[in-house]
Amino acid sequence: MPLKEYQNKSLFGEHKLFPRTPLREWIRKHIPGPQEGFVAEDLDLIFLRYGKLIGRDKDADGQFILCEWKLSHRELPYSQQRVFGLIDRLLRKADPESVYYQGFYSICWNGEDKSVIINDNRFSLEEFQTFLLGEKTIEPNVSLSERRR
Repeated sequence: MPLKEYQNKSLFGEHKLFPRTPLREWIRKHIPGPQEGFVAEDLDLIFLRYGKLIGRDKDADGQFILCEWKLSHRELPYSQQRVFGLIDRLLRKADPESVYYQGFYSICWNGEDKSVIINDNRFSLEEFQTFLLGEKTIEPNVSLSERRR
C-alpha cells in the first residue's frame, strides 16, 4: 500500500538557521497537519548539569532544563505553548522538589546581540553563561504550566 501524501506546509517553520532535514520533510509530506489534529514540534535544547558540580556522583542523574530558542522576542506559538506546557506540567508533577527537572525556559537571542531574553527578562551574555553554569538562578517559565489543560 503506498504512503498517502499530505504536503503539510504548516508543520515546521522556514528559516535559514534551521535547515530542512529529511525527517522534517518526510513529516511534512506524509503526516496531516493541525487542522486534522496533528502537531509536530521540536525542542531546541536540553541542558544538563551533573556530577560534583551539583554535589552528586558522576554516575548519578543530573539536573536539566528544557529550552526553546527564538531569534526574535515573541510569545511562543499556541501549539508550542500547549505541547511544551504539557511536558512541563508532567515533569513538574513527576519531580515536585525540582531535584532533576529545573524548568522550561524560552530563550531569545539572535547570535549577535550582547544580551539575551530569557522568559521575557533581559540578561547579559555573562549572566546567561552563569545561569547555564548553575551559578545564577533564573525563574523558569511557569506560565506554560498554568495554561488550561
